[in-house]
Amino acid sequence: MRYLQAKHILKRYSMLFKAYNLIIESDFDLKLPEVKGENPDIYFRKGEFSIENYKKTKIFRAGIQARVGLTEKEYFINWPEVCTFLAHNGKYIEYVKLQNNDDFFRLFAVSEALGLILQQQGFFLLHGSAVKIGNKATIFIGPPGAGKSTTVAAFAKAGYTVLSDDLTAIRIDENGIPSVMPAYPEVKIWQKSVVNLEIEMLSLEPSFEGNTKFLFRQNPELFPQIAVELSEIIILQKPYSKKKSEIPLVHIPIELLKYYPLPHQILQNESLKRHFDNALKIGRQVSVRRMNRPKNFEKLLTFVRNFE
Repeated sequence: MRYLQAKHILKRYSMLFKAYNLIIESDFDLKLPEVKGENPDIYFRKGEFSIENYKKTKIFRAGIQARVGLTEKEYFINWPEVCTFLAHNGKYIEYVKLQNNDDFFRLFAVSEALGLILQQQGFFLLHGSAVKIGNKATIFIGPPGAGKSTTVAAFAKAGYTVLSDDLTAIRIDENGIPSVMPAYPEVKIWQKSVVNLEIEMLSLEPSFEGNTKFLFRQNPELFPQIAVELSEIIILQKPYSKKKSEIPLVHIPIELLKYYPLPHQILQNESLKRHFDNALKIGRQVSVRRMNRPKNFEKLLTFVRNFE
């Protein structure tokens, strides 16, 4: 019944956006790049639904722990007193707002909520950021505190295009070649990075993820409109880590599983098998290696200048 209802109300949508190379038709202003005259891939709308059997996850957004609910074809994700999303059929995202701050709500809508649909559409997802270097993409992942956000901010400061920030989607084509889907031209930057990288405050906006993060918007006209072939995946570590090495192919699925950005309850049975298979496909094509992050901001800027 819900699917029939969703189909019936499509005429109410009024805005078209683009993210991850997908067209999103929405009844809420997601503040993503707008497009006109395109056929939607995803429908984002206000809904009415509920589920009782939520489970706690390891996902936190703005300090709030997410809960997840699953059925055979539906993914629910809830942040208590903030919002709930339902993703189904790889095409529809329905939402319930539990508070009135639209900018705060958007923070959740363009992160894990989109991730649920990307998962249903078969993309390989990583909690990390991708930077376009030359004609290819490099993905930076790593544990909390490893310096992912600061490293990516340094690349943005140097004029590189950040293809995705926090949630990266990889497409694997029929020849097994992995490519990064350009998300949207926006980067979250820590206040400490703003100061030490000497980023102009007037170019930033509040991120609504706390008082210590800001949004840096890249030029949308220069943002790639097609997938960018993946070159390598770098697992950043703290400066004095001794685990600097290339990851053997057989270990890549387990290593990349650590950086899955959605609730791990989603990866069950066939979806878990597909995740492992795709990790191996990626590992056969590109390097996956550990690297210690630079020790300070001066060395980080030198690292960025010399990266290519």
